[in-house]
Amino acid sequence: MTAHVHYDVEDITRRVHAEVERGCAKALETVADDEARQLVEAQRRIHLAAHIMTREMLALLNEGMDETVIMNAVCVVLSGHVMSLSQGFGPAFQETLARAMLKTATRTNAFDGQVTATPVKGGRA
Repeated sequence: MTAHVHYDVEDITRRVHAEVERGCAKALETVADDEARQLVEAQRRIHLAAHIMTREMLALLNEGMDETVIMNAVCVVLSGHVMSLSQGFGPAFQETLARAMLKTATRTNAFDGQVTATPVKGGRA
């Protein structure tokens, strides 16, 4: 079991929301058409919704749950979600996902924001 840490979940949430809003505002400055604006808005909404999972992971860590258990749970949920989306969107989904993951890994996205979550060991943030 890992050493107990505490994350200030509310602070991290505020910073993530601010970064998403900042990034989307920056992206909207460069869009050329309505379809691109719709893409930015869809990404904004889906990113904020996905942060709910991050909040729960941090809360579980705050409760002292082993990070390997949390990691395994996240992997099961994400893989199921990806498979479900693949069935819904069809074969193009996995190709598009692979391209998006490569852009993220190589930091070649149009906008690359980041929020660092630093725990306080054994205490309260």
